Amino acid sequence: MPADPASAEVTLVPVAAVAILAAKNTSIRREAAAKDAALTTARQAVDQMLMRVANERLSNMPLGHPLRESLLQDALSFYEGLLSQASSDDHTVRESMADVFKPLGVLQRELGRCDDACRSFERSMEILQPMVATDPAPPAIREKLVASQEALAYTWQIHPRDSDQSDTHYRRTLQMYRDLERDFPERRQPVVLCLRRLADAAFHQGNLPEAERMWREAIASGEA
Repeated sequence: MPADPASAEVTLVPVAAVAILAAKNTSIRREAAAKDAALTTARQAVDQMLMRVANERLSNMPLGHPLRESLLQDALSFYEGLLSQASSDDHTVRESMADVFKPLGVLQRELGRCDDACRSFERSMEILQPMVATDPAPPAIREKLVASQEALAYTWQIHPRDSDQSDTHYRRTLQMYRDLERDFPERRQPVVLCLRRLADAAFHQGNLPEAERMWREAIASGEA
């Protein structure tokens, strides 16, 4: 009995649909991979440019110099452009976005925009915290998280309007570093800045035993 052409067409429809969807998904994945690679490459390029400019042009240039501000503003605009392109929920892209927000905050701080800098550091932390909560084992992501926390603490320390919040942020940073050293004792953490800042604060508050204890801990950590 000859096959019914109509039945054959009905059978072919879902097969064709699956093939089209598979091809479309492959295309989407390729586009996303290309976009992620472009984001990473562009970020690495601007990081290298900033390092070179900082070493060659900015080291002896006063903070208020117009050329210094112009160079930093150009880099700032570049980072903001990268952030506008990074819309994927992919783990790698989210990590790259966090990596962009931290230097973005540093640039904003250099330009005297402390409120904007604080928001950038907080945004970096908001991206990284769920990643750490999902998988706290890899130390690299946790180290990026605490580095943003320390940058936030330092920004509050030099904030022209409100430096009182810095102690809270430094204590939080120090605890995060200590948690990392507890979990990964082979990886020494840069706790000296936090200890010195908290020791100075204790000294100015008249708490000399606490100041001495933290200064001694800072010395021991530095020697280690």
